[in-house]
Amino acid sequence: MNTKETDVEKEWENLQITLELAAYESLGKIKRRNRRKYSKIWDVQIELIREAKKTSYNKWLASKKLEDKTEYQRNTTQTKSEVRRKYRASWD
Repeated sequence: MNTKETDVEKEWENLQITLELAAYESLGKIKRRNRRKYSKIWDVQIELIREAKKTSYNKWLASKKLEDKTEYQRNTTQTKSEVRRKYRASWD
């Protein structure tokens, strides 16, 4: 690198630091909170059903058998219906 490139890099760094400092002085800093909201319906039962679905999916991917696909579809349906049932019950 020649001196012009290093001068430009130093100028850019100085500008960046100056802008960040000015923004901090005028706006302040906000503490970020964990925005992720966890569902109230998520429990051990749903976790077990989800794990069974995941296992049957991996089994079907490995074998490509019709029986394994049927089992995976059954587990998927069971998972969806259980989650739907829990959501509906949570409104009560």
